[in-house]
Amino acid sequence: MVTTPKIPAQFLARTHIQGLSGRVLELPASAAHADRLPALLIYGHHSSLERMYSLAQAVNEHAPVVLPDMPGFGGMPSLTTIGKKPNTDGLADYLAAFVRQRFPDGQRFVVGGMSLGFVVVVRMLQRHPELLPQVAHLFSLVGFVHYNDFNIAPRKRRFFVRVARTMARRPTAKAFDNLILRKPFIATTYNLRARSHPKMKGYTWTERQNLIDFEVILWKTNEVRTYFTTMAEMLNIDLTAQPLPLPVEHVAVSTDQYFDNHKVVEHLKQMFTSVHIHYANMPNHAPTVVEDVADARQMIPNSLWHIFANKS
Repeated sequence: MVTTPKIPAQFLARTHIQGLSGRVLELPASAAHADRLPALLIYGHHSSLERMYSLAQAVNEHAPVVLPDMPGFGGMPSLTTIGKKPNTDGLADYLAAFVRQRFPDGQRFVVGGMSLGFVVVVRMLQRHPELLPQVAHLFSLVGFVHYNDFNIAPRKRRFFVRVARTMARRPTAKAFDNLILRKPFIATTYNLRARSHPKMKGYTWTERQNLIDFEVILWKTNEVRTYFTTMAEMLNIDLTAQPLPLPVEHVAVSTDQYFDNHKVVEHLKQMFTSVHIHYANMPNHAPTVVEDVADARQMIPNSLWHIFANKS
């Protein structure tokens, strides 16, 4: 049975940065791994701590885990509330501030991002290169660095960019929030597409309704302007002009419905000193809910687990 993930209160902390207050998921290391470097995880688009909880638990079997909510996602206030643009550069600067607060005095850590989260991590390191020495390992979970990585025709991509930019404007975002983001509308949309939507395939009717309930939560806790601003940027981004002096571990999915894995790897090779490719056992880019830690382990191939063994 698919149910909405719930995080025990003892693993949730609060952080206050740049006038914004948000949650942080912190999973301490086991006694056997108490001396290992912490793993900083950054989630992707349309996400929350709850959506990433089981993955964090899987990583926690190897290292302590730190997973912060990001402005405009997971119910956290948007950067617009402090007069900043809700774009990837703004998210990257916020993440840099979080790193300085959470890992002071040059403390080292392993860092990885899922999909858009990887873009934010890369932009943080490009905009704040003084943080590079603190990165013990960098990894990508179905991440990307160039708009051509998407499996989408150029004309359709440009159309989606225009639509997303329009939706990111204050009046249209407000209308979308008030008129469209309601459970009956969201549920009907997913139910109509249940047989073809990658997130809804293979589930019973009851399981699908529970997944839809969680999708409603995600839609309501991800701020509209942030969602569409970052969507437009994802479809128009090119980070390859500013290489980083780091190797990268990249986890791909052979059946990823969004990305051309060959193009992703070629663009990563333009940016990093070396690229090591791993393949995860997942049916699509990323499921809505992964409840079982055993299933979450499949999102990280065995060949990647060694990066979490660094001693502090």
